[in-house]
Amino acid sequence: MNEIILTEEGKYNFFQSLLRSLVLLSDKEKQRRAWVEESDMNYIDFDEVYMLFMSPCECVLTWHDLSKAQHDMLEKLYKMVEDYDSRYKTDEEICNDPDWDRIREFARRVYEELKHVRYVPDTL
Repeated sequence: MNEIILTEEGKYNFFQSLLRSLVLLSDKEKQRRAWVEESDMNYIDFDEVYMLFMSPCECVLTWHDLSKAQHDMLEKLYKMVEDYDSRYKTDEEICNDPDWDRIREFARRVYEELKHVRYVPDTL
């Protein structure tokens, strides 16, 4: 585990949004309830999960605050999500797709690696 220390409050808040998106991306049970059973109408659909992850991820990948291993994991996940072919698939089909399941599992691993972040104000 490598702790990530961010000295800018805006960066820290932005990073927190990335972490929240990783939770959304990896939550198979919530996706199943919302996308298959349609019993959790407060949960977002596939397209929203996709955008909530991709947008902050693109930005964080340009930062120099992550270790090489953390950066590589996040970059790999970004590529997996970007390359996932959701065309012509319903949310239910995506939820039950073994390829999507692999993405969820890897997103969980990335979250576990990146969740150790602290905001330490720069006092200079």
